[in-house]
Amino acid sequence: MREQHVGTLLVVNSSDGGAQAVGIVTDRDLVIEAMARGLDAARTPVGRLAEGKLAVVRESASVDDAIAAMKERGVRRLIVASERGELYGIVSLDDLLDALAHEMSELAYAVRIPAYSYV
Repeated sequence: MREQHVGTLLVVNSSDGGAQAVGIVTDRDLVIEAMARGLDAARTPVGRLAEGKLAVVRESASVDDAIAAMKERGVRRLIVASERGELYGIVSLDDLLDALAHEMSELAYAVRIPAYSYV
C-alpha cells in the first residue's frame, strides 16, 4: 500500500476462470484490526482482515445505486463487477462525491450562462 500510495486493496482468489473478489482491506483495517491487536504483519494473512467485507455493485449501476449500496452496507468503497462477476475495480465515496460535484458544477454553469440573448 505504501509503495503504490493506495489506502485500499482488493483481495482476490485467482483460478482458471479468472479472479474472484473475496474482500477489501483498507489502511484503517490494518491499523484497527492488525496493529492495534498486536498481530504479526509478516504472519497474518491479508484475507483474515478482509473477511465479511464484500460489497459489490454492477458496472451498469447508476451513481444513485452505488450511493444506496454504500448506505445499506455502511461502507465507503464498493467492488465494481460485470454481470458475469468479472472485476472492474473499486469505486469509493470520494469518487462519487467528485462525480456529484462535477454534475452540480455543470448545473450551476447552465443557470449562469443564458442559452440565448436578447440583442
